[in-house]
Amino acid sequence: ESMFEKACSHPISKFPINVQTISKRVDVCSAKWLSDSQFETTTVECKLGDNWSAVGDGLNQALAYQTIFPKVYIAAQIPKHE
Repeated sequence: ESMFEKACSHPISKFPINVQTISKRVDVCSAKWLSDSQFETTTVECKLGDNWSAVGDGLNQALAYQTIFPKVYIAAQIPKHE
């Protein structure tokens, strides 16, 4: 959310949407006005877990969200190095 605020965008957490008749909540959705009549939306799907399974889950959701939003990103947890 702070990344979007720094870019003069307006973040909304847990933004509700319907994708193919299924109710979902995008982790963070952001809207930024480009002109008086046009705005840009960006979404981020956040995934906890430091393995590829978590990233795969996020990718599935991101692909579904791209039917609605032009820019969708996945934020994944950094793997722990022991």
